[in-house]
Amino acid sequence: MCVSPLDNPLNMAINLLYIELLKEILENIIDSHHLFSCILVNRIWCRTGVPILWRSPNPSEKSLLPLVTSYLRCLPEEQIKCLKDENIPLPNEKTPIFDYPFFLKTLDLKLINDMSKIWINNSGNKNHIDFLKEIFVAYFLEQAEKISFIHLNESARTLAINQNAPNLKRFRKLHISSWKDETSFMEKITDHLQLISAECVNCKTKSLALASLIQKQKYLQHLKLLYTSNDDYCSIIFKSLPSQSNSLKKLELHRVNLNTIDSWESCYNLKALEIRNCMGTRDFSSNPWKPIFPNLQNLIIINYDHNRQFFVPFIVKIIEAAAKNLLHFKCSMLGDMSEIITSIALNCPNIHHLDLQSSSSSQIILILNSCHKLKTLKVYSNDINEFAFTEMIKHIKSLKKFLVIGSRDHQSLYC
Repeated sequence: MCVSPLDNPLNMAINLLYIELLKEILENIIDSHHLFSCILVNRIWCRTGVPILWRSPNPSEKSLLPLVTSYLRCLPEEQIKCLKDENIPLPNEKTPIFDYPFFLKTLDLKLINDMSKIWINNSGNKNHIDFLKEIFVAYFLEQAEKISFIHLNESARTLAINQNAPNLKRFRKLHISSWKDETSFMEKITDHLQLISAECVNCKTKSLALASLIQKQKYLQHLKLLYTSNDDYCSIIFKSLPSQSNSLKKLELHRVNLNTIDSWESCYNLKALEIRNCMGTRDFSSNPWKPIFPNLQNLIIINYDHNRQFFVPFIVKIIEAAAKNLLHFKCSMLGDMSEIITSIALNCPNIHHLDLQSSSSSQIILILNSCHKLKTLKVYSNDINEFAFTEMIKHIKSLKKFLVIGSRDHQSLYC
């Protein structure tokens, strides 16, 4: 029997390897215009690149109308009939080669809202915008088998979501922004979320809804809160964290009030903590804070416009608790950081990466002498000259990258 070269096992293995390598390359192309050019090369490049290009569309204003046209062309007869019954115009083009909604990994309700508006405003009755949105959401939830992320915003309040939609159970990531209806949609969200990101929690109802959503999760690994400054709202949300003490690995807080942090004590499995421009006035000297986050490996503190008397003891307590487990630390604050740097030197012998602001030459040498596993060190200092830099070089052991950034009057040095 004659065997085609294409059926040769070796050729098949080579072809599979070629496709896997091609996919890996295309996955790393950030610019969608470049990715679009790649899918025009040949059929293999097209079949490999289209799912990547269409998994999370982020169209410009000019490309929004072609995007909605492509999605409308994919609708099945049942949805098309519904649109025709409402006198909503449809594109004349034939059904496309690819079923683009199938590739979706992100259900962005803001994008769906924008697509519906531009299509109806250009060609139909404005009263039909909500109707078209519901058609899109229902079809995407039914057809897009790969959806794992949902971007929830105020447009969700007008949607009649089918709670039994299979893909609604598959969501793993949720971002909530500009929300108006705090409960109706979130009550239908799966209890298998791995990431919850919420911003503008500016009333008690929203904080209660978010706390309820957090508490019902089974595998939450990453929580991100933005712009939640009221003590009461933060307290409600933080009190839900003990329910995730086993699973929560990463916590990001941006402009959040930290005065009600007692509930954090249960998050003993936390690996990464990021705090940016948060608020806090608690006095740790008069009211000691129990050590938490003993397994913390990554710590980022950015604080330029809030109380130093809170943050310096706060950071030191975290460093002392994490101790030998801390591997990555970045801290940007105004003023003296000697207490923080001393704590790093005393408690963190295994630290790998440091990014510090306002460091003196003596503090840098202290770090180099104490942290023998350090691989990268980036510091900002105004008292570093060539002599001091030469002295620092003598203490370098495992360091692979050393960057000293000075002021305008001081030269930056790199090793």
